[in-house]
Amino acid sequence: MASSGVNVLRYSALIAGVSYGLYRQSTLNAQSHKAQVDREYQRQASLITQAKAEFKKKNMPPGSVTKGGEDRVSVGLRMVLMGTELTTHRKPRVEEIPEADVVGEQ
Repeated sequence: MASSGVNVLRYSALIAGVSYGLYRQSTLNAQSHKAQVDREYQRQASLITQAKAEFKKKNMPPGSVTKGGEDRVSVGLRMVLMGTELTTHRKPRVEEIPEADVVGEQ
């Protein structure tokens, strides 16, 4: 018969192995679940992008494509993001106002 010290070691190793196995399994399941959620999110994002492109193509009025092949909405959005003016009409800057037009001076 094995001594009680050896039995303690055996059961301690058994409990440690089972504990590690449970921890490892839960870690792998969490990683797998996260990867599945990420794949689903990417799939939905691509479907939304595709639907937006189809909607734009369907609802774009004829003749609204520029010479470069871009539609006017994309060009306008890019200009807004770059900070350029969309129209030729702009508010004059203060230094561009003639002196006679300043209120209060005569």
